[in-house]
Amino acid sequence: MRSPHALTFVLLTVLIDTIGLGIVIPVLPELVMHLTGEGLSTASRWGGWLAFAYASMQVVFAPVIGGLSDRYGRRPVLLASLTAFGLDYLLMGWAPTLGWLFLGRMVAGMTGASYVTANAYVADVTTPDQRSQSFGLVGAMFGIGFIVGPALGGFLGALGIRAPFFAAAGLALVNVMYGAVVLPESLPQEHRRRFSLHPLQTLTTDRGPEQLEGAWAALTFETNEAGAVAHWLADRLGLRAFELTDADKALYHAGAAMASNFLVTLYRVSARLLRESGAPPEALVPLMRRVIENGFQLTGPIARGDWNTVDAHLAALRQRTPDLEPLYRALAEATRTIAQEDR
Repeated sequence: MRSPHALTFVLLTVLIDTIGLGIVIPVLPELVMHLTGEGLSTASRWGGWLAFAYASMQVVFAPVIGGLSDRYGRRPVLLASLTAFGLDYLLMGWAPTLGWLFLGRMVAGMTGASYVTANAYVADVTTPDQRSQSFGLVGAMFGIGFIVGPALGGFLGALGIRAPFFAAAGLALVNVMYGAVVLPESLPQEHRRRFSLHPLQTLTTDRGPEQLEGAWAALTFETNEAGAVAHWLADRLGLRAFELTDADKALYHAGAAMASNFLVTLYRVSARLLRESGAPPEALVPLMRRVIENGFQLTGPIARGDWNTVDAHLAALRQRTPDLEPLYRALAEATRTIAQEDR
């Protein structure tokens, strides 16, 4: 194992992150009542949404912060996260409105997700025979933080409803100064991630790895060695890989978003029109599937050049759902260009 001070800093970081979750609990209802002028029951509901905002940001940003630490190293990510964590608690201590408090809790959730990097640091600096013990200490910090956080918040709340926020900020910023002195980098340059793999697939939390079956994947990498690893990983995942340059990633991603996200938009807009006309929206699903099965062959009035029918569509939209007319016009113009290219 490396310097014990480094491990102490990491353990303190996990402790402070966990304390940040609970330290505001005792004062949050009173603070929300102060900011909104509402009663306790309404303030309690807002408190629940604030807790949801914090937790959801941790879920979303944990893999992001972990990826940044793989790419740029553990030390800068840990110090930057803890610095932002401390400054954010100063912001929440000052927050003049409920909106600012929500913003602060969301940023706290983002920066509090540094526990992922803390675990990675422990794995980097411990030998196999020490690793279980060290991870046990990390788990202990989680437990202590969950106990100490609300207790400390209740004690400091007697000094003022904003005192727990300033205390959490002070703890975080003092730990930053400690880490700046004692924390070495644990991830050598040659071990940092130099490739990315982006499955070209829509994924949901309701299903498992079978969602990757038959999918393609975009690979970008900095060196031939990294490219070999990226292709190996894609093969192990059963993905059909293709390579991209960094300059082309945004354009590629725009195409992917149009084919997936915008398809959802088109379905929901079309379903709205069917409901408005009295037709069942579920009838659209076999229609959309058949378009794919037919190899995306263009059919319909624009393909036939039947602009009288298109004008009738526009008139009906203008009368019944005028907000959808601009979308229909834009899609009709794009479809006209495709029909001309197919001729």
